[in-house]
Amino acid sequence: MTAYIMCYNSFALFETILISYFFNAKKETKMIGIDKKVISSEGITINTDNLLNEIQLMSDDVLVIPGGNINNLLGRESVSDFVRYAFNKGIIIGCICSGRDYISNLNLQINLNINKIDIHTVCEIGNVIMAPPEFYLKFALKLAKKADIFDDELDYKETVDFFKGY
Repeated sequence: MTAYIMCYNSFALFETILISYFFNAKKETKMIGIDKKVISSEGITINTDNLLNEIQLMSDDVLVIPGGNINNLLGRESVSDFVRYAFNKGIIIGCICSGRDYISNLNLQINLNINKIDIHTVCEIGNVIMAPPEFYLKFALKLAKKADIFDDELDYKETVDFFKGY
């Protein structure tokens, strides 16, 4: 299993750090995109591991679409085709912040209208997990649990307890 994190100019890198931390304990995390080099909203240059056209998604992979300036993704057919393919294949897709807006704009075959869901919590609709930006810890925990990263319930609870108060 690999967690693929979509990188694009002005994406919110901080929303992906805990996801990388949780997944790298057991699985692999790769930064992917349509460009080999991007600059995050924090001003950090990221060299992506792979371009979208180099990736063969497996059924147990995870795709993460972080927030940021999603205008840099809109209208990019290679990105929308990749996300639609992941969705149709049943891949777990995690969207946070404006990543929710991006996936909502794709008009997938389930109701992903973010105006109709509670925008103040992490929610799960089918294989898609969405969260507002301030819930990046809860988002990372829910995504990791859905992807079966934790050894068992005790491992999950120990992780939650470690981060309590943050």
